[in-house]
Amino acid sequence: MDGDVQPMSLEQLLGDFLVGALGLTLGAAIRDPMAKPNHTAPSAHGKQPAWAAWKTDQGVVKICGAYDDRQSQRLDAHVVYLEWWPAAGGHHEGWWRCDRRRPREWTKGHGSAPASVGVRLEEKPEERPRLDVA
Repeated sequence: MDGDVQPMSLEQLLGDFLVGALGLTLGAAIRDPMAKPNHTAPSAHGKQPAWAAWKTDQGVVKICGAYDDRQSQRLDAHVVYLEWWPAAGGHHEGWWRCDRRRPREWTKGHGSAPASVGVRLEEKPEERPRLDVA
């Protein structure tokens, strides 16, 4: 990681996601353990997720996330599996990432495969050799 990028807490990243990706205005953080999301399933890669809740301009929003150290290091970005529950109801989840220097600009997905995997960049799909499966 570059020296000019300050380390940040997962809770800060969760808040930055709500502001940057969802366009919410955060109010007071809710610290009451009863506000914790009813999260019973483990995260997508087995890490215990961190959780947070805030009062927002759209009501109370609950969010939890698990940081993926390996993908984050590989992509030089913050890569997080996120789950959130908006005030209007529902449940959303998925992999998201953001540049370490722009923590409020999020992209859906955990990153792309390196160019060495699959089709080479100089190949056209119709030029790929066919694999006969018996």
